[in-house]
Amino acid sequence: MRRVVITGLGTINALGSDVETTWARLLRGESGVGPITRFDTKDHVVHFAANVNMDMAPHFSVPDLRKSDLFTA
Repeated sequence: MRRVVITGLGTINALGSDVETTWARLLRGESGVGPITRFDTKDHVVHFAANVNMDMAPHFSVPDLRKSDLFTA
């Protein structure tokens, strides 16, 4: 058997942008799924998704934010 050392935790998901928030919402039984609000979904079959809402400004420079799509963050 091999030993494993966990040196840290991190997560960004539809429930939160840190471990503490995500864990607390999981324990409360909350869902990260909700109506899609970033674009009009009237012409789409799907209207609900697990959106990740996070302010990326503290993590990227302004020029990088301008030239990056949300999926790259």
